[in-house]
Amino acid sequence: MKPLFYSFLTFFYILSVQAQNDLPYMQYSEENHQIFIFVKNKPVVKVHASSFSFKQDLVVAQEASVVVYLDSDSIYHPSAEFTYNPNNYELWVSRPTLGLGRAPFFDSYHKLEIKTDAMYWRMNTPTIEFRKTLFQNLDKPAFFYSQDFFEPEIMRINKGYNDKHPMLELWELFKANSFQPVSMRHVQNYFRKSHSDILALLIEYAVQGYIDYDIQNDIIHYKSKLVNYLNNESKSRDYDNLVLESKSHYATLDVNNLDLTVFNCEFFVLSNPNIVNVYPAHDKVVVKKNRDLHFSGRVIGGLFDFVAKDCSFDYDKFLISMPQIDSMIMFSEDKTKTKNIYGDYPLKKVKNSVEEISGVLYIDDPKNKSGNKDIPDYPIFESHEGGKVYFDQPFILNAEYKRDTFYFMIDYFVIKNLDNFDITETKIPGRLVSGGIFPDIYEPLKLQPDNSLGFIHLIDSLGLPMYGGTAHYYHAIDMSNNGLRGKGRIDYQTSTLESDSLVFYLKSVRGDINSFDVKPLLSNIEYPEVTTHQAQLFLSPIKMRCALLQKKHRLPCMITVSLREH
Repeated sequence: MKPLFYSFLTFFYILSVQAQNDLPYMQYSEENHQIFIFVKNKPVVKVHASSFSFKQDLVVAQEASVVVYLDSDSIYHPSAEFTYNPNNYELWVSRPTLGLGRAPFFDSYHKLEIKTDAMYWRMNTPTIEFRKTLFQNLDKPAFFYSQDFFEPEIMRINKGYNDKHPMLELWELFKANSFQPVSMRHVQNYFRKSHSDILALLIEYAVQGYIDYDIQNDIIHYKSKLVNYLNNESKSRDYDNLVLESKSHYATLDVNNLDLTVFNCEFFVLSNPNIVNVYPAHDKVVVKKNRDLHFSGRVIGGLFDFVAKDCSFDYDKFLISMPQIDSMIMFSEDKTKTKNIYGDYPLKKVKNSVEEISGVLYIDDPKNKSGNKDIPDYPIFESHEGGKVYFDQPFILNAEYKRDTFYFMIDYFVIKNLDNFDITETKIPGRLVSGGIFPDIYEPLKLQPDNSLGFIHLIDSLGLPMYGGTAHYYHAIDMSNNGLRGKGRIDYQTSTLESDSLVFYLKSVRGDINSFDVKPLLSNIEYPEVTTHQAQLFLSPIKMRCALLQKKHRLPCMITVSLREH
C-alpha cells in the first residue's frame, strides 16, 4: 500500500505507512523540523534538518542531524545526507565529502567513530550496513576508530604554526564559560581571528570530534574528546591504539543483539609497545559493547604466536581470553646473526609448538593501554589447562612417535614479558608420555641446541624400566627433534650393553654400542655367551629379539646374535 500524506493545522504532519504487522512508519513535525521513524511503535531514527523535500517515493534532507537509537545508546551524525523511501523502507544516511559532513558516525554503544561513506538500513530487516554509497567505485577502506584512539601526529597538524595550540585555547574558553555552549561570535572574539579562519577551525574540530558545532544556530558545544586529546599529548591520560580497517568498506550491525561485524579486516593492533596484534580468521571481527571483540585467528603477543578459536577481547580488562588454542608458536633470538638497524637480533622459529591449550593473554595493565609506562611483566600469558607438544613430524625419525601415545604433557604455566622473552632461560613444566618406552618422565621442557623443545633427564641409580619392565635403563635421556635418545646402559635378560648413541623407538631401541655382554644360560630360553665392542644394535624387548652387526670384526660367535624363546 502506498503511503498517504496528511496535513494538520497544528503544524504536526503525519507521514505514515500504517503500522500494520510491525512495519516501519514515519512522523514529521514541521514545527520542530524533525522526522521520527518508528519500528514496532518504538522510535528508532530521529532526523533534524532546516528543510525536508517530500517526493512521491522519497523524503530527502541535506545537512541533516541523524540519530539511530540503539536502546539507550545511539549512532549519530551531525550533518549527513538523509534519504528515506517509505515504500520499501530503505534508509540512507550518507557522509558528504565537504564541510561538517566529513565527520564520522559517532557510535556510543560500541564507543567507536565510524568512517564509512554511508549507513544503509532496509528497516523491515534487522541489519544495518556500513558501506560505500551507490555507484561508488573507488577502492578505499573504511575505518572504525576507538573513542580513545590517539595519534600524536594529529596534534602537531592541528597546532600548525601557532605559538599556542588552538585546541588548548578553545578548552580554556569553554572552561571560562563553565563548559556551557558558546556562540561563533564569542569564539571569534576570543581568538581574534577572521570569521573565515574561525569557521574553518571549528568545522575541522567538529569533524575530528572535539566539539559539536550547530552551524544553523552558530552554537558550539563542548565534547570531552577535546580535553582528552590534550591530556593524551601530555601523557597525563591513558589512550589506546585500536583501529579496525575494512578493506572492502563494509560492516553490518545486527539491531537485535547490537553486534557490529567488520568484514575484510586483515589485522588490527591492540598494543604497539607490547607488540600485540591480531590477524582475524576469514578477515572478520565482531565488535560488542564498549569495544569488546570476538574473533578467531592468529594472535601475536611479543615473541609468541597463538592460533586460536572463539577469542574474546575485554577492552576494560585489556586481555584476550583464548578458550581453544590450536597451537602456541614461539620465537627466539638468533644471536649467531648480526643485529639489525634497531639493535635487535633476527628471530628464528622454535621447531615445536604447544597444542591443545587454553589461556588468557594479559596485554598490559588496564590503565596503561597506551603503553606509555614500561611495566616489565607485560604481556603475560597464563595457561588455564595444560597443552601438549607432539613429536610426530616426518622429520623426527620418519614420524615414529604417534601423537595418540607419545607427547609431552604441559602443566599449568605462566610466561611473563612475552615481548622480551628469553626462551633459552625458560623451563616449561610437565612430563613426557613416551608410548610405553619408559614410565612418564617428569622433566621441564627447555630450548635445545637444535632449536627444538626438549630436555635432558638424568636417571638415578635405580634406573628406569623399559617397554613394560622387559628391560632396564640407566644414566641419561635426551629428548629433542632428534628423537628420544640415550647415553647409558641397558640391562636385558642376561645381557648388558653400553652406548653413547641409543635411539628409542616405540617398540625397539637402536644405536651404536660400545660394549655388549651376554652371559650363557641354558633353560627355556637359551642364550649363547657373547662379548663384543663397537657394533650396531637392534633390540626389541617386546618381541624378545636382539640383533647385532659387527662394524669391523666378526662377533665371537657363529652368527649375528638373535635371542628367541624356544
